[in-house]
Amino acid sequence: MRDGNSLEITDFYNEYDKNKRILFLEKEKYYKPKFYNRCSKISRCEKEIILNNFNLYKNDNIVMEYIECAKVGTYMHELVQSDLVNCGIVEQNMLEFKIEDSELSINGHCDFITTSEKLTKLIDPNLNILGEIKTVTDEKFKKVISTNKPLPYHLPQTNIYLDILDRLYFPDIEYTFFIYKNRSNMREHYILYKKNKKTISKLKQKSVDIKSYFENKKIPLKKYNEYDFGCNFCRYTNICCKINSFSDIIEFVKKWWFNFIIVL
Repeated sequence: MRDGNSLEITDFYNEYDKNKRILFLEKEKYYKPKFYNRCSKISRCEKEIILNNFNLYKNDNIVMEYIECAKVGTYMHELVQSDLVNCGIVEQNMLEFKIEDSELSINGHCDFITTSEKLTKLIDPNLNILGEIKTVTDEKFKKVISTNKPLPYHLPQTNIYLDILDRLYFPDIEYTFFIYKNRSNMREHYILYKKNKKTISKLKQKSVDIKSYFENKKIPLKKYNEYDFGCNFCRYTNICCKINSFSDIIEFVKKWWFNFIIVL
């Protein structure tokens, strides 16, 4: 126990739940962590983004499936990144380039940054360019090839990346070089994408709105229904309908607190 306002937790539960998520509580109120939003989650349901700040992971099957899928994606990312460095296309310090916009409270890691001269002849060779590596199923890979366009749900992330990079790190950066990799056969397909200002404007407003929800201790309505893609793969599917306010989160944790490490 760290102070008089902390909730006591036994060594047993601390050991039992050492791999669980961390939740912050202070007596009957939340200890309000600093709000954040990940660039990779920018297109997700507003309610999910809010709950991410409290890490209420209850849909264990979805979480485990997500983790296993992420491991495969990470491994393939590292293979591609290693090849890019070895070929002299990307500098080592430009891999997993960390970005943060404190005003919008949004952060993330770009797969890599390089110059167009080293990557493509389709645009001015003196431009900085964002690189994104996407590992996809065979079905989605075929769709990418047939349309020669990025998958729609990859566009919000790359647009917010480009906006933050342009304003805070690399002025005038406008393009993303997508490397799509087929998980089934390791084939690759490349797409050059130019940022969309209308999309960026909507995403920035969404970020402002979500931050306002959080600061005013409000939970937005969920964006999808149970039959939509977003809900089917949301880690909060099992508890979403039960949480409609910050006080609901507190009650939920009181009931299920043994599933979490409680720390101040």
